Amino acid sequence: MSKDNQVSFIDWHDHFGRIFFKAWKRVGLPDPAGHITRYIAQREHQQLPGDWIKTNHKISPGIHGTRLYSVYGFGNIVGNVFSDLFGLSPEQKEKASDWCGRFNLGISLFDFITDEQEGATELIKLPVFQKFSKSDTAERTVLTPAQELLVKLTADVLEEFIQTGFSLEDLQPLFDAQLYLSQKKIHMSVDLLKIQKALFIKSAEPFSLMAAFVARHGGLKDQERMKRNRSLGQVLGKLYWMVDDARDIWTDLNEGNWNLFLAEVARLDPALFQEENQVYNQKEITDILQLVAYPEALTHAVLEELTGALDSLHTTQKTKDKTMGLIAASLQEWLG
Repeated sequence: MSKDNQVSFIDWHDHFGRIFFKAWKRVGLPDPAGHITRYIAQREHQQLPGDWIKTNHKISPGIHGTRLYSVYGFGNIVGNVFSDLFGLSPEQKEKASDWCGRFNLGISLFDFITDEQEGATELIKLPVFQKFSKSDTAERTVLTPAQELLVKLTADVLEEFIQTGFSLEDLQPLFDAQLYLSQKKIHMSVDLLKIQKALFIKSAEPFSLMAAFVARHGGLKDQERMKRNRSLGQVLGKLYWMVDDARDIWTDLNEGNWNLFLAEVARLDPALFQEENQVYNQKEITDILQLVAYPEALTHAVLEELTGALDSLHTTQKTKDKTMGLIAASLQEWLG
């Protein structure tokens, strides 16, 4: 990487982080500094029931047990946030948050195997995913450790999902979006609207589903309140989508994977990503995004949606501050 690219790499992350948290505080959301210790302690305290993962066991290159516990712990915290905002009892909160942790771990493993290991072709043929892919059964029956864990998680999560009143059709768009994106690289000729829609579903829909699961697990039957709760989940999904893709922009660029910011660059400069194995200039990409103040506009829009969704909930300001403090701390950690 050239010196210019090193500078743009540092500047982009620092620049985006300053824009984001300045806007976050301006709309009255809590400062992450007062919540980071509580967030890390709470996330690391979570443990998968049944000792599914050995923390000293690497199930695949790039996937260590301790990392998997953190991914589960993050999903569990998201479940805690929704549970507190929706008024669940402690018992309901524990069970709903555990499901969210396992769901988050499952979709993260699916993403890793399809994106980073390019294993979508084999993965969709596994029996547990055939109900979504309608694919032929795989001839090879010996699973890798990562696939084995994913299959177990998926079967477990799906069973509880259906028992709570959902259907497989509720998950089909998520599966389709993940599979579609695994097949489309940035140098390919694509329909950008389809790419953007798939990115949205892949990144925001999991949070909407977690919010809906928590609300229904708490006994919510009122459709209007369910709609508001799902809207909150969706906007939190947009928030993490934005921050995650801002953090991973250069990784995704190098691996040829689509990303929220790279899709906007492609919209603004359609000729930029046309050659396979091309070496891209990071400064050119950040300049394009800055020319239209995309980080500022995007952050403003998402935070406006978030405050609106929070205002629609029937809960106390203390609960909102407590839960959004955890969200702020997690976002700060993601941005590094």
